[in-house]
Amino acid sequence: MLAYDGMNEISQGFARALFSAFPNWEHLARVANDDKTGANHIEVDVAQDGTDRLLHLSTADNEITIGFEQWHTHVGPFLGITMAESVATAMSIIEDFIAERAVVKVTHRDSAWIVSSLEYVVAPSEPIPNSSTKVFSWRRTYDDIVQAP
Repeated sequence: MLAYDGMNEISQGFARALFSAFPNWEHLARVANDDKTGANHIEVDVAQDGTDRLLHLSTADNEITIGFEQWHTHVGPFLGITMAESVATAMSIIEDFIAERAVVKVTHRDSAWIVSSLEYVVAPSEPIPNSSTKVFSWRRTYDDIVQAP
């Protein structure tokens, strides 16, 4: 079981919410120390079945970072929202990705990265002209490569 002693508030709140929703992920958590603040935070890497890709979750720098492939986002009080809202927003993003309501899209042109995004399946964006977009979904249901002329 994860020790919450010494963790900052966002790490404690996020860890409790995350492992309540995904108890089988708790053993993947690592506690790390922030050299600047002295507070502990968590790092969690969840392997995607059948691939070498990881869902990376972190509470370093007093924010929640969610990343997959070449996409990531940050959520926290720096956005002008409360700690509870930060945790709820991060959990919503994670749950939508795990449930495949959202996919990660990574777009390249001439082998150079252009943009990465998290998009909801019910509201897909138009492809970027003259590009190649890799679509990643957690269970790989929607995995695809979209070539746009």
